[in-house]
Amino acid sequence: MTTNATVGYSYVSYGTTSMEKAQTNMNDSTIKDYLDNWYESVFLKTEYERYITDSLFCNDRTLYYTTPSGYSQLGYGTEITAYQWYDLNSNGVALNCSQQNDRFTMDEAMGNGALTYPVGLITTDEVYLAGGYNSSNSGYYLYTGNQYWTMSPYDFNGLTAGVRIVDSEGLADSYNYVGNSRGVRPIINLKADSLKSGDGTANNPYKVN
Repeated sequence: MTTNATVGYSYVSYGTTSMEKAQTNMNDSTIKDYLDNWYESVFLKTEYERYITDSLFCNDRTLYYTTPSGYSQLGYGTEITAYQWYDLNSNGVALNCSQQNDRFTMDEAMGNGALTYPVGLITTDEVYLAGGYNSSNSGYYLYTGNQYWTMSPYDFNGLTAGVRIVDSEGLADSYNYVGNSRGVRPIINLKADSLKSGDGTANNPYKVN
């Protein structure tokens, strides 16, 4: 059964009449399983893993600031609920993650401790700040010409969960529902002392060794 819980990177699968319980992280989502498998195949027990650090990935399930028409904003079961990134135009961009359950990390001291490996997805906030806002942009590093998922919930429409995507023009102004197939771009974070040379440009990329 698809419920509000499935907007989470991890989620509960049982029925509940509590938003707090619906946002408890007990079962891995399909995309978290996919990213964990990718990490295992590319980095696990390789020489490159020593450059990767545990960092915070934000699956922001904060409720939208007001109640849209037709939404209950109860945030559990099949209640129709809008989340923080329901409306791009009225939402402020921020890099903080206010809810502890949404702060995905391996280390419980830094976040929720729910990650198996230090890998996640980009947030809509980060796409905006990088250049994916207002008009098409094919000239920044997040542009691929294809659609791919972010980690920012959009809504639950009573049947399935919606999540923000980066569209084929490089913009974060679209969303899709999790039953549909879109691209995946895993995100890892490097330790501060990993970069040995380069300035990040195409002609002089960063190098870690």
